[in-house]
Amino acid sequence: MKKKLILKILDELDKNNKISSKEELGIDEEQYGQIFDIMLESHLITGVDVKRVGIEEKYCMSEIHPKITLSGLEYLERNARNCNNIVEIINNRPGEMVTDKNSFNINRTY
Repeated sequence: MKKKLILKILDELDKNNKISSKEELGIDEEQYGQIFDIMLESHLITGVDVKRVGIEEKYCMSEIHPKITLSGLEYLERNARNCNNIVEIINNRPGEMVTDKNSFNINRTY
């Protein structure tokens, strides 16, 4: 799940120079902080500061000119290519699958 969210954030940052909000992603503040922590440690983005603050050690994040890095672009490209390969494999499968118990007919109308 985190990988999909990272790809979504990187894609939005690359296309629109905007960071997706936790509300847009449908996640809570803890998950949001963790994801940005991962992206910063992996050098996928810059211009974002993530810290744990207070007694409860909640994530606090500030954006100062967020940018996707070259590593982030390569990560995005590599994973988009993998997704496209999976879709291509699925689309090129035969229309009929047979199992031991049942026979399924898959109608490939798009």
